[in-house]
Amino acid sequence: MTIRLKDNEAAPLIAINTTPLIDVMLVLLIMLIITIPVQLHSINMSTPHNMVSSRTITAPIMTITINASGQYKVNQRPVTQDALDQQLLSLSKSSNPPEIHIKPSGDSPFTNLAHILALAQNLKISKIGIDDTP
Repeated sequence: MTIRLKDNEAAPLIAINTTPLIDVMLVLLIMLIITIPVQLHSINMSTPHNMVSSRTITAPIMTITINASGQYKVNQRPVTQDALDQQLLSLSKSSNPPEIHIKPSGDSPFTNLAHILALAQNLKISKIGIDDTP
């Protein structure tokens, strides 16, 4: 690319040096090639099909609901805190304790949930979970 000022004057030729641009583009290309993960190996995995055991033991489910005022319901039946404590104590001694699902409402006091979790921990109840679905 040349620029001429006048036809009769001999002007210096002005050209763009493209070598640094090419160098930068090559470096970017190499960095792109290095950072793209290439999957060279694939692993064939066989998953078990229809491996249902003939003897499945499922524990019953106990649902504890805590409403906004801090009242408890066990399987949709209202209970007091003392009655709930007694139920958890008797369940911890049984041979097949149920799974405990706790469903606190969004605005229920945290102390009620903490009480149930602490009691379950003291009674060594391990099948316990918090259900946060609305």
